[in-house]
Formats: sequence, C-alpha cells, structure tokens
Amino acid sequence: MVRRLSVSLCLIAAVGFVALPAFAAVQNVKISGDINVSGVGRNNLDLQKTKTPEIAAAGESSDRQADFFSITRVKVDADLTDNVSTSVRLLNERNWNGDSTIGTEANRNIGLAAASTSKDQGNMNIDLASITLKEFMTPALTLTVGRQELRFGNGWIVGDPDTNGMALNSELAEGDLSSRKAFDALRARLDYNPLVLDLIYAKGAEGSTVINDDTDLYGINAGYELSPETILEGFWFSKKRNIARTSGLSNVDSGATTSFDGGVVAGTQVKQKDDVVNTIGARVVNKSVKNLTLDGQIAYQYGTYNPKLDPNARFISSTNKAETSPRSAWGTEIVASYDLKDISAVSKWEPSLTGAYIYLSGANRDK
Repeated sequence: MVRRLSVSLCLIAAVGFVALPAFAAVQNVKISGDINVSGVGRNNLDLQKTKTPEIAAAGESSDRQADFFSITRVKVDADLTDNVSTSVRLLNERNWNGDSTIGTEANRNIGLAAASTSKDQGNMNIDLASITLKEFMTPALTLTVGRQELRFGNGWIVGDPDTNGMALNSELAEGDLSSRKAFDALRARLDYNPLVLDLIYAKGAEGSTVINDDTDLYGINAGYELSPETILEGFWFSKKRNIARTSGLSNVDSGATTSFDGGVVAGTQVKQKDDVVNTIGARVVNKSVKNLTLDGQIAYQYGTYNPKLDPNARFISSTNKAETSPRSAWGTEIVASYDLKDISAVSKWEPSLTGAYIYLSGANRDK
C-alpha cells in the first residue's frame, strides 16, 4: 500500500510539474552549448616507464597515448522570476569510435582514467542541474542548490571534484582532460560590498545512504575588494572522509581487506580515525599594471592522515591496524598573466602569456 501511494504521489507531482508552465510565465530562456574536438599525443606523462602484460610484447611503455576525442555540451538557462533561475547542462565525452574496453589498460595505455569493464560512451549525462535564489530571506543572500561548478583559490584550492589526474565519472580514456568540474553542493553567497562571503557544503562521495561513510567538503571563502585593482581573499576548507562504523563492514586498501566492528579493526583495539584535510590560506590578486594580472596565494594544510583510506598507501599486513598521523604541509602559488590584446597583429585572437610558480612542501614520514 505504501509503495502504491508513493507511486501515485510521484505521478501527481510529475503531472503538476508538466502543467506548471501553463500557469507560470518564464521570463527568459537561453540555450547554448559547445562541441570540442581534440587530438592527443603524449608519452611518459606519469613519469614512469613501467610496462603492462597486455602491451609488453609490443615493446611499448604503459604511458603512451595517441587518439581523438569529442566533448559535447548543451546548456539551458531559464529565468523563472527576477530572483529565481535554473541551469541544466548535458554532457557527452567520448573517444572517437570508443567502445566498452576503453577503460582497460591495453586500450588507454596511460593509467589516468579509472579502470572499468563497461563504459557506454553514447550517454548524455547531467553535468549541471541547479536552482539559484537571489535575495533569499535577505537582500544580501544568494543561494544556489544542486549540481554546480565551484572554484576558489584560482582552482588551486577548490575547482575539480576529481584528484590525482583522475576523472572517475568520465567516459574518456584521458580522464585528466575531462570537462566535468561540477559538485553536488549548497552555496550561500553573502554580498556585503566590498566584502563577499561564500559558504559551501558539497558531497564528494555517497558511500551508503544509511551509513556515515561519505566524503564531505565544507568551506568558507571571504573576498574583499581593497581597490578596483586589488582583491584580498581568505579561505578555510575541510574535506572529511568518514570511516564506516557499522559492524560487519569492510574497508579495502592496497589489495587487503580490513574488517571493522564499530570503527575498530577486527582482532585489535585500534580505533579507526576519519581522514581529514583542513586547508587555510590567503590570496591576493592585483591588476595595477595595465594588461598584467598578478595572482599569489599561500595555504597551510592540517588534519589527520589515515592511509587505510588511501589506495596509494602502503599496507602493513603484519600489524593490521590503522596507521594514522597528523597532517602538516604548506604550499604557495604565484601566477603572472600578461594580456596581449593591445598588439594589433594578434589582438583578434585575444592571446596572453602566463607563467606560474608552485611550491608544495609534501610531508615527511618515517613509515
């Protein structure tokens, strides 16, 4: 009876949604999109010369790649009222004549995309799906809910939901070149000109809807316009990967399976700790010199490092316990970009010259 009632309610909601445009005017609708075709030829991108059994006989290294791919996007933006708008974008990423073996090592030859035994490259997936409410509860607040792009710290801090050159949800062999940059998130922007505050919550991964084993991202970014040429920013972001603390569940790392009982490794008294990365820092953007943009930032990371949640970590089967240690690392990024738009011979192409310096301290561990 409950199931039938749920279905009936869903049908009623669907009919109501379809009928809505007949009663509510849409002020503005914009349809846009793009098709990008690329050819890729690269070798030794991962700085390793290891060979895999599939291609070792041919004498090729596992990091050689040469092919073509297409990225197609179609976007619909609609203004429902002066303060309510929606945005939906469909995305298709496909290697030319790609098939279900595109995820295998023998086919992609580079190890950057997530391995898969089946990837349908004909799918159009939802890349963006969000609703924006302006002046929500207060004139200063703009609330955006749903799948949306987030970019803070010039993309150095937050800008891509995938890490380590991987795009886990991309059908492309070249996962690191995927156009997927969206997060399932809530974003609240408070505009107190010249101060702007962005508060975000994003779901990085949903392990199980009934278990606290997800990856979540929280953060705040404060921007202050010191002058028309100078913007100051301060930020704090926290990414937390939760341990599943339910009896009978297992965590798989580096080919070894560790069972848990309420968050404690089976056979030991060692309790698992969540893997936490906190990042705090500041950024300055200056455009005092004509056509020149200087962008500098510094950040410090702290938290808890838990290699039991890191598939790249070394697993010590003799101890079978959670190796955790405090995180402590810092980095800096300096970017200089010069716009060449005033050079008449090349201005129609809008060229620019950009140079960047990045320092990452890494971490010192004896284990």
